[in-house]
Parts: sequence; C-alpha cells; structure tokens
Amino acid sequence: MRRFFALMGLSFALAPPLNASPVDIGGGVEHFVWQEYDDAGGKLVKESGPRFFVSVEATNEVSERWIYGFRGRLYTGTVNCDGQLKAGECLSLDTDYDGIAITADFTGRFINSEGNYSDLGLRFGIGGEEWRRHILGSNGFTEEYAVLFGKLGLAYIPELGFFGDLGLKYPLSVNEDVKLYDGVSLSPQGDFSLYVTIGYNFNQRWSIKGYYDGYRFKSSDPETLYNAGVPISVSQPKSTADQFGVTLGLYF
Repeated sequence: MRRFFALMGLSFALAPPLNASPVDIGGGVEHFVWQEYDDAGGKLVKESGPRFFVSVEATNEVSERWIYGFRGRLYTGTVNCDGQLKAGECLSLDTDYDGIAITADFTGRFINSEGNYSDLGLRFGIGGEEWRRHILGSNGFTEEYAVLFGKLGLAYIPELGFFGDLGLKYPLSVNEDVKLYDGVSLSPQGDFSLYVTIGYNFNQRWSIKGYYDGYRFKSSDPETLYNAGVPISVSQPKSTADQFGVTLGLYF
C-alpha cells in the first residue's frame, strides 16, 4: 500500500503536461492473460478474462523537436483462473486484479529529407506499475507486484488521422509480495516484451485506439516462508502477462 501512494505521488510529479496541452481522458476494456510455466516449459496456470480501465494522457512540446508525454491509468477486473498455484489449485476459480500504471516519456522527431521535423520519432520513457492479484477460493491468497520499467521504440504522431507506436519494454526492477501464510517477498527477473498501439484521431475531440502490451518475467530465486513454524520453499515461476485492449478517448 505504501508503494501505491508513492506511485500516485510520482504521477503528480510527472504530470506537468496536464496543465499545458489538451488532456485525453479515456476508458475501455482489455482482454488480459496471465500464464506461469515450470522449468521444462509446461504450463502451470492460466488466468484470462476482461479488465476495465480509465486512462489519462497528455503531451507538451518542449521544443519543436522534443515532446514530453505523461500517461496513466487505473484498472480492475475479475478473470478466470485454472491451474496449479503456489498453494493448491484454482480449477475454475476467479482472480481479482486491481492496479495503477504511469509512464513519462520523451519523443524526438526525426528530420526528413527536406530538413523539416517529421511526424515519426524515437520515443523513450520510464514508468511504474503496481497491481494486486487476489486469487479467490479456499486455496486463495494475494500477491502484490511493483514493477519499474523502461521503454524504447518508434512513435508516429500526426495531429489528425492514424497514429501509433511500437517498441520494447524491459522491467528494471520487480518486487512481488506473497501474502501466503507468514508472507514472503520474491524478485523475479524481467525480460524484454513488445508493445504496440494503433489509433485514429477523428478530430480535435475524439480518438480511438487498440493496443497490445505485456510483461515477461523469468523465474525468481526460491525464498522461505513459514506455515505455523514449518518452513516452505517458494518461488515465482516463469510468467507472462498479455493485454489486448481498446480505448475511446475524449480531448479536453
């Protein structure tokens, strides 16, 4: 919870563009898939289902070439869980997800053959995300994730018409608090994942976009937690998260 408030505070610190440009307030739904694998590559668990979100985005032209952007969102949803957990199974049970994500980025426009700045540019940024994964049922427990990540890619940003971006995301730091028995903290290693957005600005007020995003985590080192004084070795298996969503945005 302390990290949640720290992330909220960071979002206010990173949001100067909100005062300097039109703000895109959006909302939508995404199909979310979480999967875990054993060391041999066999699937241990799969969670999938809808999550709903609200989002805010704003950009500010720092100079003719450089554009600063702020992007944040809150999301929630209940998805189906099927497979083997750290404690028992979750056959046909549900998992609740709640989270917050923020990103601050810079986009540098390329110079075209005529010597002018184009609508295509290099985008790099840093962000943070924290979410709660609450597995329901008699074998249920809660996990809280906090991830710091970097992003690098290309962005196409005309004022009207089609826009989008494409690139790689890498978790710089991952912390997982497992609220099981006496509790334990794990640190899965991050790996590269892809992100892509394709959207359309209808006019100065409305936009729509579809996107794919996600994470890739390697397995964590084992840690020891205690159940009534009995030590139990626990680790986070190799995991993947995939999000396919649609956002309807309104500029203010």
